[in-house]
Amino acid sequence: MSSHLIANNKSLLLCIEHVHKLLCEFTKTQKYVDSFGQLLENIGDLSFISFLPTFTIFHTFKKSQSQELLMKKRTLLSTVLLAMLIFSFVLPIEGVTKEESIEKFLEKARVDVQGYSNTPSDKITIKHTTLALEIADILQFDVNNTLDILLFYQKSQNEDGGFGSYPDLNSTWDDTYYGIKGLLKLDLNSSKIKEWNVFSYINTTARMMFYETANVQNITSVQPIRPSLSLIWKWIQYIEMSIASGIIPTVPFEFLTSYLRDLQFDNGSYVNLKTAVFANILLSYLGKAPRDISLASKYIRAFQTSNGAFSWEDHGSPTLNATYFAISALNAMDQIPFLEHKEAIVNFIINLQSPRSGFSEVGGNPNMEDTWKAILVLQMLSKLNELIAPEVLLTEGFVNLDPFPLILVLILIPMLRSKSLGLSLKNNKEQK
Repeated sequence: MSSHLIANNKSLLLCIEHVHKLLCEFTKTQKYVDSFGQLLENIGDLSFISFLPTFTIFHTFKKSQSQELLMKKRTLLSTVLLAMLIFSFVLPIEGVTKEESIEKFLEKARVDVQGYSNTPSDKITIKHTTLALEIADILQFDVNNTLDILLFYQKSQNEDGGFGSYPDLNSTWDDTYYGIKGLLKLDLNSSKIKEWNVFSYINTTARMMFYETANVQNITSVQPIRPSLSLIWKWIQYIEMSIASGIIPTVPFEFLTSYLRDLQFDNGSYVNLKTAVFANILLSYLGKAPRDISLASKYIRAFQTSNGAFSWEDHGSPTLNATYFAISALNAMDQIPFLEHKEAIVNFIINLQSPRSGFSEVGGNPNMEDTWKAILVLQMLSKLNELIAPEVLLTEGFVNLDPFPLILVLILIPMLRSKSLGLSLKNNKEQK
């Protein structure tokens, strides 16, 4: 928990400072309470507070000079312990926002200064570094040492112009796609990206993927391949990479437009949701619309479940992956205004965030890719402001209280009070 969050609660801060002054007054020295001041500056974990009572007891009692002073110190310690008990419950309620938890997740995922990993225990890759940069750009997080990240991209590029997942790996289409997107996030414009000579790899690979040689009546010609779902997605990537590189993509517009439109049946439906999603995203990149955009939108929205999220199957279980792609398609088609249950979708997405961490698929563990998808869904729904709210208000189980301070307080306060009472009775007898 960052120190500026505590500072936002002025009453708590004043209470801490007051106790600090009292400690200085009763101990007559500053060195025994220096840690209290440090606590105000550097507290990052609620459990650190649990060490304070032990420190205070040992060092405050060490300088006791009279029974009367000892009684005062024990009374003071009781006050400190009670204050700590309050902090143990109040501070989590004022806890970090969901946005700050994402930032913390990014910090942990930067396992190397040169890039980011999918999870804090993984190796850094081009893809996950790019996703982290996009998250940071959307949420306006600061990214330090970007020159080191740029060096990682340089080391991951091969002689053919493409990128590997990390240095010394062969180039792949997907890694090259994320490599170019990452360079854009590092403020390299299209003219600068041209200098990386990456388009030679893109053109060579695209010709092999998208076209085939046909022999008709002893005439050899090159024709575009009827694209599968995976090939449709690669066409989307190709167009994005070409534009990012400042080059007009070579696309068989009439062939692709006709093929993609024919994927929609006369009643407006498709073979499945994935076909509808991928076909309409690529059509939007081509500046075209499906045969019936209203029915296409209705078909996609029919896969929305009772909790607002989407499922790949009719009446199936909702997933983050299906929700991300379905909303991406509707967004590309300018159909978001017709989407129902937007608040339910937001709640579904928000509840996929783990405490003090990122997002995950339903039943999974937080990772960079799912965090990126969740944030993009919120962005497309214009709901990024939901990340500003404290995460402990999100859902049951988000408050992660440390029981140690409570146990320590419940044990020590009765002990201190009983000893103070004993000293008081002893003093009264001596006076009589």
